[in-house]
Amino acid sequence: MKKSGMIVGIIVMIALIGGIHYVVYQSLVTAFSVFNPGILRALQAAFAALGIGSLASLFAARKYSNFLTKALSAVTMTWIGFLIFLFFAACFYGVVAGIFALSTPGVSTLFFGRLTLSVGLLAGLFGVINAGNMLVTEYEVALPNLPPSWKGRRAAFVSDVHLGQIRSADFAAKVAGKIRSLGADIVFIGGDLYDGVKVDADAIIRPFRNLGAPLGTYFVMGNHEEYGGEEIYGKAIRAAGISILNDEKAVIDGMQIVGVDYLTTTSDDDFQKVLARVAIDRNKPSILLRHVPLGLAIAEQAGISLQLSGHTHRGQIWPLNHLTKAIYRGFDYGLGNLGAMQVLTSSGVGTWGPPLRIAAKSEIVLIAFR
Repeated sequence: MKKSGMIVGIIVMIALIGGIHYVVYQSLVTAFSVFNPGILRALQAAFAALGIGSLASLFAARKYSNFLTKALSAVTMTWIGFLIFLFFAACFYGVVAGIFALSTPGVSTLFFGRLTLSVGLLAGLFGVINAGNMLVTEYEVALPNLPPSWKGRRAAFVSDVHLGQIRSADFAAKVAGKIRSLGADIVFIGGDLYDGVKVDADAIIRPFRNLGAPLGTYFVMGNHEEYGGEEIYGKAIRAAGISILNDEKAVIDGMQIVGVDYLTTTSDDDFQKVLARVAIDRNKPSILLRHVPLGLAIAEQAGISLQLSGHTHRGQIWPLNHLTKAIYRGFDYGLGNLGAMQVLTSSGVGTWGPPLRIAAKSEIVLIAFR
């Protein structure tokens, strides 16, 4: 059953990617009036290569890590990002052209098609540039019963770095350099440090050694860490001097730092049991590191003061930001409140899949406590 389901999934993926490529190809040929046989053959070959390459990169990146797989992933995943907006543009062009064909026969819509598809290309270009523009988002958070030693302290929070075939050691160095420049007292990493593809787990996070936070760096596993688990990723993270909170609590100068593993808290029951076992002192402030902004009512009832999460990417690419807002009930991004608990969700600093961001920024969060 599992094998047949996988086969069906692959067939659906091939049909979907192939269909989207066909729609975009036909729209480009029609809108730009491409009739030259040589150009048509070149376009067909390019679209076929990009479509096949996109599928190949998904499987190759799981098993191999070399120059070819990295180049294939970078090119095809970037193309998929552009393809998404070209597909939106092609559909819009097709609808408008159909309306004009029915209401005003004979009126050319070629200029509109060229304009729409050009906007799609520009949207993809903006997405690439925006994803590479790393920003710092600052928040001031007031926590009850805050120990005097924590007043004025600052924490850097980063999530969803997604180091792998596309975001490599150079990107890790850029992120680590930005964190160091903030001069935070403590650093929190909220999961998905790795993308889950084949990499040298030690080498790629070497820039994260010695982030310069006097109170240390703390990490919780995200859903993408499940591909390498404790044996590969956990060992490399600890070797980099980063403390992993695996369903446990660390107390630093009266502040309770609680971290839960993504895999062991996927159900509400398991999450509730983990928090009960951790035994949170309600008379002291607490920070919960959880990869996903879910189970908020459970965390609030357990006495958590502040939950830090990532995972959502704030949709990463429009219009998915509207979907994440609905799924996570408004806690998909930013700082909010649920009862006595505050919830801060970051849009993350890296990307998953296409290295593009539209309607969501690439950020590192800096929190000042008062």
